[in-house]
Amino acid sequence: MRANSAQQQPRGVAWVTVRPGSDARAISEQIAEALQAAEGAAPRPVEEPTTVVIDELEGADPSGQAFLGKLCTFAPESVTFVYLMRSRTTIDVRLAESRGLVAVAPLSHLLFGPDEIALFSESVGVRWTPLDCARLRRASGGWAVAVTGAVHAARERGIPLIEAYPSWFSSERDAVGELIENVLEQSAAADVEAFGRVFGASEEPAIADLIAVEHAGLL
Repeated sequence: MRANSAQQQPRGVAWVTVRPGSDARAISEQIAEALQAAEGAAPRPVEEPTTVVIDELEGADPSGQAFLGKLCTFAPESVTFVYLMRSRTTIDVRLAESRGLVAVAPLSHLLFGPDEIALFSESVGVRWTPLDCARLRRASGGWAVAVTGAVHAARERGIPLIEAYPSWFSSERDAVGELIENVLEQSAAADVEAFGRVFGASEEPAIADLIAVEHAGLL
């Protein structure tokens, strides 16, 4: 959904999906090609900046990730870069952030709240109640994939929203498991161990493990 919404902008938006193993040179070439395509797509005011969305940063090799970490500090004012990554540890932008050159979206901005669930449900014709939305938020954690999947399941199967999440999860269990496995394969060993402790805990997990797993993009 995020790729489609950005790629369908009429002008001034370039989308770059980093290829696995890409080094600094390969990434710079991808960005140059995407910029050329975006800026030549349609005429627009000179002062209107171009936005370059860069996805799958985890796939870059160390030189590629280092290049992207520096890029945001010397990018021209005519270009805005948006980095999409699961973990803040992928690219260290703390120095640039402290200088006001980078803004990092907190996790809460990426999650559906009850009000947003209500708006999305209404937009696709699904009946809802405040209790439905609150329970779906609690069950899914606000994860966009789960929320949108549950709402679409409610519409397609003609079931109440309050029943949609377990129905969606039951049918998509294997796909969700595969997604989690793919993420874990690309994660650091320490983060994988923390993930195992959090989801295998019989009691409330340790705060340090929760923080580590969240920073690794595993929640």
